[in-house]
Amino acid sequence: MAESNGSPPVDPDEEKEEIVVPTQPVHVFLLAGQSNMAGRGVLADDATTREAPALDDRIFVWKDGAWAAPAHHPLHSDKDTAGVGPGLSFAREIIQALPAAERCVGLVPCAVGGTAIARWEPDGGDLFAAAADAAKASVEASAAADARLSGVLWHQGESDADDAARAAAYPDALARVARSLPERACCDAADFVPVMIVGELGVNFLDAKRFPHARAVNDAICKAPGVLDQEGRLVSVCSALGLSHLGDNLHFDALSAEILGRRYAHAWLLTEGLAPPDLHDFALAPGFLNDEVDRPWYSRFFGMITCAT
Repeated sequence: MAESNGSPPVDPDEEKEEIVVPTQPVHVFLLAGQSNMAGRGVLADDATTREAPALDDRIFVWKDGAWAAPAHHPLHSDKDTAGVGPGLSFAREIIQALPAAERCVGLVPCAVGGTAIARWEPDGGDLFAAAADAAKASVEASAAADARLSGVLWHQGESDADDAARAAAYPDALARVARSLPERACCDAADFVPVMIVGELGVNFLDAKRFPHARAVNDAICKAPGVLDQEGRLVSVCSALGLSHLGDNLHFDALSAEILGRRYAHAWLLTEGLAPPDLHDFALAPGFLNDEVDRPWYSRFFGMITCAT
């Protein structure tokens, strides 16, 4: 009779299923809009003002028709001034909250600086068509069996804030984009429409003479979820409260761009039910940039919450 080693017998049915870590993007995100999504933060700031995050082989970027990893700044190449934007910090933040079998994220950079929303319209917009095609191609190219377009990150509006007529037309134009872009960017076999996260403009620092209608455009951005949710479209918004510019009264500096990326991440995690318990609606409250009351205490607290890791 064989001796027992004192350990209870192992029931094969109770053994845990081995987690297969993906090597190609499972969650794909389309980055759309203009320069503040593309990123204009000074690259040197990303490395010298604080400890630079290590590159992550689980974060891919769609470049020249193929996936490449690890993704790094700049993600976009729309202009020679492309630098630090919100996309990479967004990916770093959500990857921590994803299930282990889904911790591989792909970013599809399609933002182009200086573009008005007309070029993003579903009816004839050249950038709309290019972004939708790139998103579809990137998902189809991923070796992950369950790869999917999981969201559209949108930051645009400055180029429509310099003209009264375009600003007045912005709410309807944004609604058309939000109704169409997430759906058209999905692969034909997709049976769902991903969430679209829209970001507030930096109206606390935008040049009022150059962008006199920034607040009207920002109002449309803040109200978009309420309008489109009634139609069953999943749209969320993240705040730009307390963020700063790089000295040109237009573009987020490197640190602010990264904070904004984390706020996009928190908005997406909330919609997906993956947010940690300390992230609630308060952390994403839109519209505060339009409040004329000076609330430095709120700005500091908001920044602490949205930057938590």
